[in-house]
Amino acid sequence: MMKMKSIFKAFASFALVCALMPAFVSCSNDDDEEQLAVTNIIGSYFGSLGANVMGTECEMPGEYKVTIQKDQKERDEVEVVVPETSFMYPGSDKVNTIPSFTIKGVNVKTSGTSYKIYQDNYSVTLDGVNYSGNISGTITGKAAEIHYSVRPGQMPMDINFTFSGNYK
Repeated sequence: MMKMKSIFKAFASFALVCALMPAFVSCSNDDDEEQLAVTNIIGSYFGSLGANVMGTECEMPGEYKVTIQKDQKERDEVEVVVPETSFMYPGSDKVNTIPSFTIKGVNVKTSGTSYKIYQDNYSVTLDGVNYSGNISGTITGKAAEIHYSVRPGQMPMDINFTFSGNYK
């Protein structure tokens, strides 16, 4: 009888431990999935760049590089380094240059087998000039398509860029 009681106590203790186990397991709130999304798109992408200036499409000759790197502050965000660009406004013979700069705090979300990046209202100041705009894009496999707008200083409208490239 004593042996039976002791087996029953052991079984009851085991059942109680099993019943309480889920209470001690923490949920990651998808942090691991978001972190994996970030690491899957980090790298340099090389390709073509187009611009829309005041409603006029401008081809930008040559190959351009966009770099996606880990954000230093946030686990589920990246920094996107956009390339320097030179172009002429329609009706002007003056060459204008927008320097390369880094857009920080760009969000990353997984969507099936592709990754979406986006940030509204970024602002970067270089050499006393403020550059502001939005960025969005999709990375699928090794291919990236990124759209970003830039408004230099007090310019009254955005310059819209489209980058299409591949990871190398």
